[in-house]
Amino acid sequence: MGNDLAARLRALRDRLGTTVTEISDRTGIPKRTLKKYMLREGANLPGLEALVSLSQGLDVSLDWLVFGEEGKSNIVPMLVERSAYCVAVSVFESILSTATISSENLVSGERFINLVPEAWANLVASLAVGHAKELFAKGVTADEMMV
Repeated sequence: MGNDLAARLRALRDRLGTTVTEISDRTGIPKRTLKKYMLREGANLPGLEALVSLSQGLDVSLDWLVFGEEGKSNIVPMLVERSAYCVAVSVFESILSTATISSENLVSGERFINLVPEAWANLVASLAVGHAKELFAKGVTADEMMV
């Protein structure tokens, strides 16, 4: 994990176009310690507190930081799918309800119930983010996602 973590930290630093000093400011980890975490050979491994500080300060998941792109958890895709599904059902139920009680023309040009497709997409995405945050805050497990 050490060299992989060091490589991820270096790549993230480069991708963000930032310096070790700026990372230190964002994470609260001393610059000298960060440099040791980023060594190409013999890099030190951060402890849990440092990993959490790196994750929060650099706005990356612990899963990515520790395991890389593949991660070891399938919880994120499941969280996205569950949230999108729950919100989509709610939105489509609202649309169906509006369609059954409304005598108005639901489609007008490129608008559907007064919204363009992009606005509907933004609404669904925004609601899904809120739902995902709720599930995440509850500490939902992968087994619970399967229900």
